[in-house]
Amino acid sequence: HNSDIIAQKAAYEGTQVHNAIELFLNGNEIQWIGEDGTAQYNLEVWKMILKFTDFWTTYKPKLIESEFHTFSDTNQYAGTIDLVVELGEKCWLLDIKTSNSLHTSYELQLAAYANAHNEVHGTKIRKGVIFMCSADNIYQEFIVEGNEFDEWTDKWWRRVEQYYTQFI
Repeated sequence: HNSDIIAQKAAYEGTQVHNAIELFLNGNEIQWIGEDGTAQYNLEVWKMILKFTDFWTTYKPKLIESEFHTFSDTNQYAGTIDLVVELGEKCWLLDIKTSNSLHTSYELQLAAYANAHNEVHGTKIRKGVIFMCSADNIYQEFIVEGNEFDEWTDKWWRRVEQYYTQFI
């Protein structure tokens, strides 16, 4: 089915972008053309990688953790945070998406992961950024902070409560 092919391609490209960013953050040089003269990434993936590296070199955040597995013992959920950084002396979560559209689940995910990180590490993360770069190279940043972050956190806790009410 075409939808399966599209989903598989999107997942593969998202993995390539995440892996390249991880290499970049570990100090490795990322090259579009390999030593054998072939492209290591398709053009869309390469453009997504370049958008992230542009952000990183422009704002120069301090990397705290990457691909960090977090959990909440209190509420029994877990997930993987793409990046925890220090920017302007505050901790931020950075979530990298290679989607064509913003889903409300992204903000809920930021709130959930921030609250789990805060629970485990005693941090007070109340800021997150969703970096979204689509296959057609439309790049957007969605910053969730302050009152908006609190609203998403409240929505997250309502979802957790709803889950426990329905299923536990």
